[in-house]
Amino acid sequence: MPRPKVCTTRKLKKKVGCLTFTPDERSLLLGEKSGYVICVSIDGNNSGLFQVDDEDAFLGHLSLLISVVLNKDGRLIGTCDRDEKIRIGRSSQPHVIESFCLGHTKSIFDIAFPDDNHLISVAGDGFIRLWNALEGVELDEIELAPHLNKIQGCGTDNETQDFLTSRLIIIGCTTVLGVRSHDCVIAVRLSNDFSVFVRDDSNDAVVSGVLCPKNERFVDCCVINHRIAEKDFEVVCMTEPLSRFVSWTFAYCKDSALEWSQMKEWNALPPELKAENGQFPRLQLLMETGKSFVNMSGVNAYEKGKEETHKRIKERHQRHQAKRKRQKAAVEEKEGEEEEREQEKTPIS
Repeated sequence: MPRPKVCTTRKLKKKVGCLTFTPDERSLLLGEKSGYVICVSIDGNNSGLFQVDDEDAFLGHLSLLISVVLNKDGRLIGTCDRDEKIRIGRSSQPHVIESFCLGHTKSIFDIAFPDDNHLISVAGDGFIRLWNALEGVELDEIELAPHLNKIQGCGTDNETQDFLTSRLIIIGCTTVLGVRSHDCVIAVRLSNDFSVFVRDDSNDAVVSGVLCPKNERFVDCCVINHRIAEKDFEVVCMTEPLSRFVSWTFAYCKDSALEWSQMKEWNALPPELKAENGQFPRLQLLMETGKSFVNMSGVNAYEKGKEETHKRIKERHQRHQAKRKRQKAAVEEKEGEEEEREQEKTPIS
């Protein structure tokens, strides 16, 4: 496997807790722990979706920001925080809020768009929820604890721990969750139109999962090698304390069946990069977040000061627009002066 190459390096002013690429891969959206989202250029020119200056904060939460995502066409931006609040806004006008998705009772760990209009979230309350993102309406929910208990060996040593999911990935009509509290990876089946979670004849949600190797803790996971024709993909999982990689092939051949292959070693990490008892800042952030008590003060405070907050954001947006216009006018004026000087130098025949 080729070694990764560093394309660019940027030093930021504040600590970052989450990030995502824009669809054109020209910019990164970074969620600061302070609650703000900033746009950082990768190639020197920011994505056309966001008319903001480099490293400018264009939206914010009143609590610790946990995740920032974009929908498939990049028109909507979703953010979530520790205070059980999901915010849906417009990429072109970040100060305009389309909706709030409110329903979780504990800190939200991750969110993702399966398409342009729907959103899936998972939180410390042990529920995965499906939303109409534009309207902020909950369409379906699943309590995951009963399904985790059905996975052999899962939950027996972790029943006293709070539920903690550190990764949510959507591939087609399948939602993959990496569950740190139970050291497993589970898959949840979605309907083809993303309107509900699929259920079997007994009205149970179609959920299946696999455990991490014995005595190893789940850290993170990703999905690779998605073969649409064969209806399968590979889930790669990282565990600690030895930074070990394992993988399973996941098949969704039938509408109501999810199948996992036998686990295999995935020797992709060079030995010199393996570290015993490594540090994982994102996981640590979520673990600390999960310990917080249920606190709706952030939501209440936001609602109370929403009008003033929107006013400040709009004024800041207008100031940046005016600044860009002045800069453009200055450039045009300079070009005009240079053109006049060139014309003066040109001899008259």
